[in-house]
Formats: sequence, structure tokens, C-alpha cells
Amino acid sequence: MSQLDRLEEQGLIVRLPDPRDRRARIPGLTTIGNKRRAQVANASDEAEKEALSRFTADDIHTFRRILVELIGDSADPGSCL
Repeated sequence: MSQLDRLEEQGLIVRLPDPRDRRARIPGLTTIGNKRRAQVANASDEAEKEALSRFTADDIHTFRRILVELIGDSADPGSCL
């Protein structure tokens, strides 16, 4: 079973038809899925705050600059950036 199948089975996503290609489906969050996404985002933010709490603002700025140098600058930098 694929990850999308599991998410759909749990009611977290629905597969919507792609208006440009009738054979394709685009995953979309359900109300429950969006609530779960928000819970995960909040938990991630809290974990990041706790992990970085021992460092100064300058340390965090340097850390983030180094991460950007290592992984590149993208539209979706993820956490810690």
C-alpha cells in the first residue's frame, strides 16, 4: 500500500482530478488532514525552539547561513531556516 493510499484511508487526503490531465489525480488535504498538518507544524516549531533555545540569536543566524550554504536556497527551506 502506498503512502497516499494510507493517507486517503485515514481520511487525511482526497485525490482530486487534474483539470489538465483526466488520467491524473492531485492529492488534496481534507479538513482532518489540514488539522493534522497544523498539529505537526506546531509540534515541529516547538521542537525547533527547544533545540535552539541554548543558542544566541547570532549563533542561530550563523547556523542558518551555514545550512543554506550546505543545502542551497529554495522556495521551501523547511525547518531551522
